Amino acid sequence: MKHMKKILTLALALALAGAMATTAMAAPGNDPTGAGTSTAETEKFLLKVNTSGNGQIAGTDDGSNPEGSEESPMQSLVFNMDNGATAKLLAIPDEGNIFVCWLNEDTQEIYSENAALTVTMDAPLNLKAVFDTNAEKCTVKVDSYGEGQIVASDFDNEDPEFDDEYPLYSLVCNVVKGDTVTLKAKPDKGYKLMGWLDKDTMEILSEEETFVLTADKDYNIIAAFDLDAERRIITVDTVGDGEIAFTQDGTDPEFEENPYQTAHINIAEGRTLTLKARASEGFKFVCWLDKDGEEILSMDETYSFDVSKDVNITACFEPDVETVLIKANTEGQGQIAGSNEGTEPEFDEEFPMQSLALNTPVGDTVVLIAKADDGWTFAGWKDNATGEIVSKEAKYEFEASKALELIAVFTDGNAVVPDDNNDPENNNNTPVDNNNTPSGDNNVPATGNTASAAVLAAVAAASLGAAVLGMKRRKEQN
Repeated sequence: MKHMKKILTLALALALAGAMATTAMAAPGNDPTGAGTSTAETEKFLLKVNTSGNGQIAGTDDGSNPEGSEESPMQSLVFNMDNGATAKLLAIPDEGNIFVCWLNEDTQEIYSENAALTVTMDAPLNLKAVFDTNAEKCTVKVDSYGEGQIVASDFDNEDPEFDDEYPLYSLVCNVVKGDTVTLKAKPDKGYKLMGWLDKDTMEILSEEETFVLTADKDYNIIAAFDLDAERRIITVDTVGDGEIAFTQDGTDPEFEENPYQTAHINIAEGRTLTLKARASEGFKFVCWLDKDGEEILSMDETYSFDVSKDVNITACFEPDVETVLIKANTEGQGQIAGSNEGTEPEFDEEFPMQSLALNTPVGDTVVLIAKADDGWTFAGWKDNATGEIVSKEAKYEFEASKALELIAVFTDGNAVVPDDNNDPENNNNTPVDNNNTPSGDNNVPATGNTASAAVLAAVAAASLGAAVLGMKRRKEQN
């Protein structure tokens, strides 16, 4: 009908123009050249109007005020109007609904928010009167993470369709509370949907590509896509006072408003995981430690690696204070134990310790204990640098002030307590390192039966500068 009306209008205009031209030529005294006459046709534009939602429209093109009809409500109309002519439109919502706006369907921009509208035509115009229910609303925000697109049903709850030419990666739905919204995800080739996540709680809402959500509150949702590959679990925690952040695409992590102290990261093999550590005030970052392998992975605050296996990683922090290295070794047959937290250390009877190192904050209390093997006697604690016996008590307690190496001297009952490290009778003693650690060098491992540097740093970090390190060995059988 719309096209027929336009054709009839144009035909009528042409017929009238032809009749007027014929009359002008036949009339006596008229200028045969046609000078002083006008045969130009007035330009016409189509005004199209329809609705979205529950409501009706009314319109006039003669200057009168439009009125709605309860018997025959109108949801669409078309006017073929002269250039410069005006039309009056009225949007009337159904009961329980409200008028939202007039939408320009060609530009998808709001044309007007007034229900009563006067339009002056200077170009074709395609308007939609948008109605919505007058009820409490919930906002559903959806973002995508990874390689894939998303789509959602509109307020009519129709089955949404993807637009591959213009894919969506984020959207917002304004949904009546209690109504449902249908969300769909489509992974890119080589990827899969990991799940729909509540961004605020990180709860998995659904693992299906089509997810029907009941809008009982405002939601902030992530559609998480990842490589379609075997999954690995990377567990990250902290020792000491500090925070962690991470990304799974090799980009630089940013700390959240509420940063993590622990994280369990489900990640595809082949992904690049980047970890970042940030120490709290009064602390400093020490290292990233592989807890299972007792291996230092990195001493840089930012650490990246390609995922190939499950890993249990700890970000180690310690107090940002001056520390000194207290080392202890043995001469003769016996064992030692130590603590730098002011507590009494315990012996390990299964694996007795003959060497240890304590990375200790200056001013903290160090407690060392020595215990002789059967047939041997504890003779005293000797300062390895001076050869001086500093205590003859098996339990030696002192305040850490400088780097120090002490020797727990054990005798077999007949030997004399040596006063230096070159005693020719010292045939059974554990070798002693005479190259003493300079004060302030806290990264040198203990001598004798020495722990590896990796284990040293690992345990030192894990106990916040109060580490007990050393190689443990079984007693020799005499």
